[in-house]
Parts: sequence; C-alpha cells; structure tokens
Amino acid sequence: MVKFNGYYSGRQSAFSLFSRVTMLVLVSILLSAGSAFAAQDVVFDECHAQTAGNADWTTTGGFSDFADVFKQMGFNVVAAKKEITADMLKNAAVLVLSEPNSVYGNSEKKAISDFVKRGGGLFAIADHKGADRNNDGIDAIGVLNQVIPEFGLSFEVNSISEFPIPINSSDDELLRGTKTMGTWAGTTVVANSPDAKALIQSRKQAGRFLIGYSAPKNAKGRVVAFGDSSVFDDGTGAPGNKLYDGFNRKDCSHITLTKNAIDFLVKNTDTLVRENLAKNITENVSKHYDPAHIGHSHQAPDGTMYHQPGDMYPGSPGTYPNNGYPAQPTQPTYPSQPTYPTQPTYPQQPTYPTYPPAPQYGTDLALYQQGFKYFGENNFLMAMDFFKRLTRNYKNSQYYEGSMFYLALCYKNTYNYSEAIKTLKTMINDLRYSPNRPGWFFTAGEVCEAGYQFANAAKWYESFLNEHAAHQRAPEALFKAGQAYEKGYAYKDAVRVYRRLTASYPYSPFTQMSYERLSALNVYGF
Repeated sequence: MVKFNGYYSGRQSAFSLFSRVTMLVLVSILLSAGSAFAAQDVVFDECHAQTAGNADWTTTGGFSDFADVFKQMGFNVVAAKKEITADMLKNAAVLVLSEPNSVYGNSEKKAISDFVKRGGGLFAIADHKGADRNNDGIDAIGVLNQVIPEFGLSFEVNSISEFPIPINSSDDELLRGTKTMGTWAGTTVVANSPDAKALIQSRKQAGRFLIGYSAPKNAKGRVVAFGDSSVFDDGTGAPGNKLYDGFNRKDCSHITLTKNAIDFLVKNTDTLVRENLAKNITENVSKHYDPAHIGHSHQAPDGTMYHQPGDMYPGSPGTYPNNGYPAQPTQPTYPSQPTYPTQPTYPQQPTYPTYPPAPQYGTDLALYQQGFKYFGENNFLMAMDFFKRLTRNYKNSQYYEGSMFYLALCYKNTYNYSEAIKTLKTMINDLRYSPNRPGWFFTAGEVCEAGYQFANAAKWYESFLNEHAAHQRAPEALFKAGQAYEKGYAYKDAVRVYRRLTASYPYSPFTQMSYERLSALNVYGF
C-alpha cells in the first residue's frame, strides 16, 4: 500500500504540475490575445485640408513621429480620410484634430462633442492667425473655435513666435519632466471656465499661454489644446513642402509634453468600448504604415540638416501610389461653396501655325512668352522685367492685360505689396470692360491679406459689392470681408458684414457659414 500510495502520489504530483503549466500557458495566450484585441484607437483627422499649401499634418507625413508615440504607448493609429463619424469614434480613446483648414459639418461637430461627453480625449492643434492654407476663408483657429469652446477652451486670433520658452515643471502635473518648448508662428490658448487651465506663459506676450487643458464637468472626457502645429512637426512630408523638425529637437521637451498630454487624455478611457477597429477598416479610414527605413534627414529652423538613424519614413518610392506618397484626402463639401477659378485665364503659351507657313513672332508675344516662362519657374524678378517691358511699350497688345495681372502677382510673390496693389488699381480703372475685372477685387484683397493689411483687404472685398452686388461672387466677397475683419481684430465690422450677408443673400452657402461666425462672435460679446 505504501508503494502504491507513493506511486499514485507521484503521478498525482506530476499530473498537477503538468496541468498547472498547461493552464498558465493557456491563460497567458488568452491574456495576450485579450490585450491585443483591447487596443484602443487613436483617430487622426486627415479629411479637413491637412495637406493644403505647405502643410502635411498626417500620420504618414509631418506628424508620423507624433503618431509613433501613440503606437509606442500601445494604441492603434487610424487616419480619417473622408469625415469624422460617430461610428469611427466608437472604439477610439483619442481624436487628434491636427490643424484643420476646413470647417466641420454639423454631424461631425455632434460626433466630436458626443465623443468627449462619453469619455473620449480630444487633442486639438491650431496654428497662427491667417494660416488659411486652402484659401477657403477660414483658418484652423476659426475651425477649432467652432468645436472646443463647449469644453471651456478657445484659441486666440493671434500669432506668436518664441524660443526658448522655459517651463516650470512644478506648475502642473501635465508639465512633469519638461524644461523648454518653442513656438514658431503659432497662436495662444484661453481657459474660459473653472474646469479649464492655460499653461506655459509667453515671455514676449504677457498673460498669453501656449497650451491648455480641460476636464469639463459637462463631459466624461478631456481636452488638450496646443497653439502651434510646429511642436509636432517632424520635418517629413510630401515632395516640395518645406517643413522643420520641431518635435524631435533635443533642446525642447516636446515629446515629453506630448506623452503627458496623452496620459491626461486617456485617464477616462475605461468607459469606452474596447474593440479593435483595425479588424473592420473600410475606405473611410487607413492604417498608419511605417515601413522600416535607414533614416532620413531633418531640417532645423536655422536651415541646417541633420540625420537621425532609425526614423520612420512615410513610404519608400513605390510603396504607395501617387509616386510614393498617399493621395491627398478628398475634402468635405460642408458647407457647399460655388466653384470659382482662383484667377482669370489668360493666354499662357502662344499657338503656333502649322508648318508651312513658318510661324510669325511679334515682339509683344515674345516678351509675354518669356515672362510667363520665368513666372512658371518661380523666377519672379526675371518675369517682372519682361512683363514691365510689354506693359510699357505695347498697351494695345492682346497680351497687355495678362502681363499686368502676372506683373501684380510677381510683385506679390516678391513681397512688394504696394506695387502689386498699384498695378491692380491701374487694371481696375483702365480695363473696365474686361470680363476678368471682378476677380481683380479679390486678388487685391488677397494681396493685402498676404501683407497683413486686413482692414484694407476687407475694404477691397466690400468695394466689390459697390459695382457687382448682383454678381454670383457677391456673397463670397462679403464673407471674405468678414474673415479679414476678424483677422484684424475688427470684430464689430465683421459682425456688420456677416449680418449684411445673411440679410441680402439668404440662400447662399456662405450664409450658413456667416451664421456660425455670428454665433461664435456672440460668445465673446460681439
């Protein structure tokens, strides 16, 4: 019996050990699978003109290193390519609004609001006033100020460049471990409720702050707001874009600040549904893809280049369609706007007769052709010389009007705004019967805005109404006037023209946009 019991006891011990090991392995596998399945999504907004102009604020462009921080923290990065929807956000922990340059539709704003109210984290990133990269009449400040004031924060209509900005890490938990930050043409943040707080005060502009956060009582979620996209820019982007690496600067604490902000945002994410959206990706989203690359060069603000081994590069040639880069996202159509040409169509290349006979060249034609060639090469000073010679000596030429117009653009592109306006005035006064004349008022306004002469820009847009009140672009002119007044802090004048627009053109798509601006300005007592 003793031997039997001993033999049985030994088998029982061996079996128990085997069972326990097996169970541990199974539990480990299940836990691992559960953790992967429970990975939360971080949705980057890439459907509101994030690639317009010189920007490339995408997870495969200038914000790729920013997106990698989320991935390193265990999140699944997703890019919204068409619109922000409630369905897309149901599995998200954080929504990143990365310098949007076109307005959110009503359904998008509701989806964002509901997302924060049920526990989501909102990461809002703006830029300096006037950074209207797609020229639709509103910049990121205006777009985001239609979204975040509900939660106690707003962006000021401001422009600020400052470096270094020392940080007192003891001021707030969000600043732990940080020492310095910078802003290169950004804006400032205001806390408008007891639930919100503004941090990192500017030394140049006393009483103004670079970032803010909110834990609003009317929502389970949280919001952080940064006034400058340069903080997150890693210097990579589409060919031709001139970007700088502000995110990885060794003399700034931007990465630490970003991680702290993420930690703050995700404290309440246990209220969210934990599923993996990557299992059901549709054409509305695209996964962040970082193929391994030996590294790439970064350009610092002083122009010097440096190399960071191990960086993630947004695709090697052939990895994506469109010559190695993702195609630009389709822009939303809310509110729908009439489509107008950005500038009049002038003859660009002369039409040569079929040989025989041999082509006949006139001096005016040769001057125009050569000027346009240099203009197309962005050699504006050389182009200017040829256009000047044509406009001085050939006032009756069929190329006179086009030369005047491109001469004005040459002045604008070389920052000689006064001469650009002078040239456009001459065109408006002397070429009164040109079918392209209405567009010159808009060009004059845009020149003034480029030179930060916002009051003069607004006057040009309003003067369009003096002669063309029945023109199809009249509502657009009033809306652009309102936007220019806002950029110049003339809020009462902005309210005046928005009200004129809503009263005179009630069925224009610009009317809805004007009502939204009136509502936003009303919050501040205008």
